[in-house]
Amino acid sequence: MNSDDEINRSTQQDSSGKLENPNLKNFQQSQTPQNENECSIKEKIPYVPPIVIDNPKNVPQLLQTLSALTEEIVTGRMISSDKLKIFPPTSEAHRKIQKQITKDGLKSHTFELNDEKKIKIVIRGLDPDDDVSVIMQELARQGFTPELCHPLRHRQSNKNMPLFLVVLPKIPKSKEIYYLEYIGQMRVSVESLRKKQTPGQCYKCQDYFHHSSRCTRDPRCMKCAGNHWSRDCPKPKETPAYTARAITRPIIQAAPETP
Repeated sequence: MNSDDEINRSTQQDSSGKLENPNLKNFQQSQTPQNENECSIKEKIPYVPPIVIDNPKNVPQLLQTLSALTEEIVTGRMISSDKLKIFPPTSEAHRKIQKQITKDGLKSHTFELNDEKKIKIVIRGLDPDDDVSVIMQELARQGFTPELCHPLRHRQSNKNMPLFLVVLPKIPKSKEIYYLEYIGQMRVSVESLRKKQTPGQCYKCQDYFHHSSRCTRDPRCMKCAGNHWSRDCPKPKETPAYTARAITRPIIQAAPETP
């Protein structure tokens, strides 16, 4: 067999006159999803945040109980010696588990579901001393449904700035607020709330990477590290805040030394 015959056996010529390697073609076809609908369905599965439970007792039984509660298979993973991360399969399962955790008094934290996230914007140009209720009424008059509004304060002087944070439900109408030009007789501009460069801190337990509204842990005071809310602390407001490291330091120092 000559070299021309070998070339003819290793290649095929299609109708366009281009040479095509059958082995390469078969490989490419094997990498193509056979059911594109299945791939699109998998991509559309909404993300459900995990729930972290502190000091869990009888983990296998706990997972079985949560699975029976949600009628779904709930899985878990120990991320440290005293923390269990559980993975609710659906948003509805997540809500049921959170409700049960609160009812049972378990210590935990989690994160917002996608359908519970809010639109947070900042309004510039208003008087720092404007009445928040008047601002919310004016926004409602223009068709918006603000859930929260409060002035932003300067970190060093602690004085109100001409900036107001507004929280809105995540609906199509709320996105129109970016085109807002007037509140009453004041000209304003609207922008998205900038994300912090530092990790978010929970104002309840003083730990990081979660919000106080999703935390069922015991409160920890920022002023004295006591087991109460910072707002309930008898110390004056001017008391310097403890850092999270300073709060945990007395606990570490109080631990008995190992021989």
